[in-house]
Amino acid sequence: MEQSKDVTDFFVSLAREFLDEWPLASLVCAYAGGSVGRGEVDAYSDLDLHIFVEGEGEPSCENRLFRGHVIQLQVQAAPTDEEVYENPWAWRYLKEAKVVLALFPSR
Repeated sequence: MEQSKDVTDFFVSLAREFLDEWPLASLVCAYAGGSVGRGEVDAYSDLDLHIFVEGEGEPSCENRLFRGHVIQLQVQAAPTDEEVYENPWAWRYLKEAKVVLALFPSR
């Protein structure tokens, strides 16, 4: 169990370093999902990094290699309160997330 926590901490730190080198002006929140978010990560895991941004736009998904690790990068517009209230099941995966970075949008 302790080893999994250490590896989880490593991937969360890796995500923060990635965001430091790849800043987005419209970033609202970034979180690690998948095995990292669930705390089931191991040395062979990749990093599922989800980024919510302000505004509209098409979601994007791509794999990036960063410091020898695969990051599955997913960028999409932050959900509105109404979207979450209308369909909370669509956002249930947020329960399995480790927040990496959160900013308050300028509203």
